[in-house]
This record gives sequence, structure tokens and C-alpha cells, in this order.
Amino acid sequence: CLLVMLVLVVGLGVMFLESGSPPGELFNPLVLVNGAAIGTCTSVVAALAGVFTCYGGVPRAAAAQTSGAGVGVLLPTMVNLAFLPLSHTDAGAARRLAGLVTCGLASVLILLGCAAAVILTKTTVFNEVINRSLPKFIGSESKTAFIHRFRGFWKLRATTVWQLALFSFTILAVSVLAIQLIPALPTPGAAGGMGATLLLCGFNVGDFAGRMLALRGVAIRGQGFAVVAVVRTGVAVYLVAAVAGRAATSDAAALTCYCILALLGGMGVTGAAHRAQQSCGHSYGVPCPIAAQLMWLMVQFGAVVGTMVAHA
Repeated sequence: CLLVMLVLVVGLGVMFLESGSPPGELFNPLVLVNGAAIGTCTSVVAALAGVFTCYGGVPRAAAAQTSGAGVGVLLPTMVNLAFLPLSHTDAGAARRLAGLVTCGLASVLILLGCAAAVILTKTTVFNEVINRSLPKFIGSESKTAFIHRFRGFWKLRATTVWQLALFSFTILAVSVLAIQLIPALPTPGAAGGMGATLLLCGFNVGDFAGRMLALRGVAIRGQGFAVVAVVRTGVAVYLVAAVAGRAATSDAAALTCYCILALLGGMGVTGAAHRAQQSCGHSYGVPCPIAAQLMWLMVQFGAVVGTMVAHA
């Protein structure tokens, strides 16, 4: 999957170099393939993070995986923001340079990911998992008995975290729906025609800031989850009304809305993950892998549903 992503990124870089932007009829299929590769990679990494947290002597593996995903989104955002001032004089050159730098940065990161994957395959825990042999972790109990004992354990965890999982689902569904609405917003287009880029960058920065605040102890508790849900729903309704022409908007109002959505969304998803682990008697640093997987799956499902609703 990493090699597929590398080929796609290099191909996009060549297109930016030759024509300034990839052809529309080719860009969407490339994004679809890239998204499938990213989804596969993140699924494997999320599963391995749980294994390494519990059995690999790396208690913060799951937390590191979440933080890495946030940084991965932030880096290209910073690149695009750096080139926004240039868009006031030459928007085409700004888009071309931002695209080239982003593709170059992505290529370096993918190569680092390939190196990390090679190192990972040499670890004892990884090879134990691949060989489906974990004798030192399950003791004298047979693998069949071990698997049978925990076969229905996910149901217990699901009944414990279902409300928080549903909250995370709605967070991602609304976020992805809002992002899909960006091209349809009736705003003049700030930053020399790069208004959509500015809104997406603002959303990414807000999401990263929200996650970091939650990790630094600015937690959402009790009724705070309901407040976050209500505020984000109100903002989403306003954006839908603006797209439908039933509410006035501006570049500043749209940017504020997306920053609020992202900030509260980042805090909400991270806070829900924390609370889910506490509900299971674990912590975010040393999580229950089953609860973490359930929360992660609902986040991904929310993103899928948000995309489907936007194109309905």
C-alpha cells in the first residue's frame, strides 16, 4: 500500500510540474485509490498499535499512532498556508508550488513509512502475531482456549462504549459533510481564489489544536459532550443553509465556522476515546485494544456516511 501511495504521489508531482494541476477526470480516481491504500495502512497500524500496547512493551503505542495521524494532516496544511500570501499576486503559481512541495514532502514521509515497516517486521512481537503464536503472552493456555475465552469480549466492550462510539460517529460524519460542502459555499473566495484551500487549512489546524488540547488535559466531561454535539450541529445546519442560499455568509464567517467545527471535533473525538478507555478500566496511554478498535471503526464509519450524505 505504501508503494502504491508513493507511485500516486510521484505521479501527481509530475502532473503539477508539467501542467500546474492534475486533470479532473484523472484526479478523482487517483484520490479514490490513494484513499483505499491509506485506509488499509491505517487499519493495519491501528491493529498493531493495540498489540504493541498490550504485549510489545510499548505502553503508549496507540497514543503515538493517534498523534502521528494528526501530525501527518498538519504538515501539508502548513505548506499550503505558507504559500497563501503568494496567491494574492499569482494564484496559479501558488497552487503549483504548494502542490509540488506537498508531493515532495509526502514522498519523503512515505519513504520513512517504508523504512518503519521494514524495522517493524524485525520485531519479536510482530513475528509472533504473523505466526499466530503468542505463547509467552497467553502462558500455558492453548490458543484455542484463549481465543474462545475472549470470543465475545467485544460485545461487553460495545455495551460499555456504544454512546461514546455513536458520538464519535456523528463527529466525523458532520466533519466530512462540512468539508464536502466547501466547493459549494457561496463566498467570494478569499486569498486570491484559494478560499477553499484556506477553509480546509483552517479546519485541519483547528482539528489538530483540538486534539492537542484534549491530550494536554483540556478534557470534555459529562454534559460537555452534549454541548459539543449541539454547537457542531448548529454550525453544520448554518453551512447547509448557506449552500442552499437561505443564509448569508462571508469568507470570515465560513472560516470561523470551520475552525469551530474542527476544534470541537478534535477535542470531542479525543475526549471520547479517553472516556471510553476509562469506562473500561484502562487509560489512553495503556488502552483496551478492543475498545480502541470499536471507537476507531465508528470514526471511519462516520467518515463514510458523511461522504455518502454529501453526494446523495
